[in-house]
Amino acid sequence: MPAVDMGALRTRAPLAAVAGFASFLYGWILGIKKAVHTDKAPAALGPYSHAIKVDNFVHVSGCLGLIPEVLKNMGEVLKASEASYSSVVETTILLADWNDFKKVNEIYAKYFPSPAPARSIFQIAALPLDAKIETGCIAAL
Repeated sequence: MPAVDMGALRTRAPLAAVAGFASFLYGWILGIKKAVHTDKAPAALGPYSHAIKVDNFVHVSGCLGLIPEVLKNMGEVLKASEASYSSVVETTILLADWNDFKKVNEIYAKYFPSPAPARSIFQIAALPLDAKIETGCIAAL
């Protein structure tokens, strides 16, 4: 393994971090983001996109539905975003009934290959259209 010049690394690493953040900030300020839409998933219920692509990530809006249906809808949005279940790095799940937790885990495991993405899951009082579940995600491109 070649030797690493730690002095050069220490002086260049902060510059690389600043350059990366500056690139992100530049894209954010200029609005360099791309909306994603697909006819293969239910239409948005409000003024939002199915997903937004920015930098090397896609941020998928919450998909409503029944438990297996919601992951299929999310898959269609991922596909339209040129991503897949295997590129998902984080999910957020909202449940109308905590008793569905075990069922969600069983179905979730069938869609997401190992290593499974990071996940947050919450029970909430209600979801639009009396849905049982809503899930959104972030995927790497």
